[in-house]
Amino acid sequence: MGRYILAIILSFFPLISFAKGAETAIQLKILEKKISGETILTDRIVQIANNHQIIAFLGRHNLWVQTLKKQKIQKIEEYINFSPPQDVWYDALYLDDQYFIISISTYTEARRKADSSQSLGDYKEGPKRYGIIFIDLVQKKVDIFEEFKVSNYDQYIKRRNPFYKAVFTSAYRDGNFLYMGSYGQLTKLDLLKKEIEIIFEDELACSRESLFKEDEYLFYCANEGGLSGAWIEILNLKNLKTRTFCPLDEPYIDPDSIIKYKGKYYCSTLAGLLEITKDGNTLVHYQIGKDTKKMAVYDAKVINNQIWALRSDGLVKYNLETKSAIIYKFHDKNISNDIYSLHGISDVIYIGTADKLIKAESSQFKE
Repeated sequence: MGRYILAIILSFFPLISFAKGAETAIQLKILEKKISGETILTDRIVQIANNHQIIAFLGRHNLWVQTLKKQKIQKIEEYINFSPPQDVWYDALYLDDQYFIISISTYTEARRKADSSQSLGDYKEGPKRYGIIFIDLVQKKVDIFEEFKVSNYDQYIKRRNPFYKAVFTSAYRDGNFLYMGSYGQLTKLDLLKKEIEIIFEDELACSRESLFKEDEYLFYCANEGGLSGAWIEILNLKNLKTRTFCPLDEPYIDPDSIIKYKGKYYCSTLAGLLEITKDGNTLVHYQIGKDTKKMAVYDAKVINNQIWALRSDGLVKYNLETKSAIIYKFHDKNISNDIYSLHGISDVIYIGTADKLIKAESSQFKE
């Protein structure tokens, strides 16, 4: 939903020049292709992840798990014998071969309706934090933590108790630590002690998305979710100094995902795909057409050694060497081209649309 809010914000700024601040603006050669696929779930899937045993499909009200051997899809409560809270809202998940970690909140229908009736920029309650499901896949152990002890509680005098109700919108594992970005906080979870270190809290409650760590630096997108816009932050974990910048010097293009590809950094934004540097410069602005309202791409990621991104009218796969891109759309008019998630495993591409999860053969995406 946030991507559409900031798309609306863009409409208030028709004089934005997306080439500003970029050394090179490239109009990509665009080709459109039709694809087909098999519907395997009727649900809006917003995140997909896998390890060597399972693949997880996260919807806001359901979390589905598929075993790669048996290809059986079941709800998380069947997979681990878990009873979710009433009005459960799945925030995000982290999955590797050792840990399956799920952030959950609750969001009542009345609260959702009240939030949806608010005007742009007004305060919204949003989901209420519940906790984290912690599955140790090696030890076959399941724990549910509604709160964690804060190891550096003494540094936060304003806190009324030394416990933290942890949830996350994005997560990145580094050894025995899980960095978690959430609304208003950035934290580090000790996976062995099950204690939280608060890296920082801010008065401007923004959501931290697309975490990844390189050396002593933690990269992420920060999204205030209102008229203050969004930006990129690079945190030095040794001295906790933060470098903050808005790609193209524009706070309203909503960078939502940062990736590293062939030694370079890229982010997906409402202005398209940008190549950026650690010091905040935008080197290349890859544009899909000249209409600023149709440039937006979301959730950039690397699949099969190529950059992909989501659009509200299909999938886009980039070929930066040839300065071209292919936009894929479904043949079937009953399948929405409004894309919410994308994930590739071997010869299969999973695509989450507005209301379905589609399984497509990767051979369709060969150039």
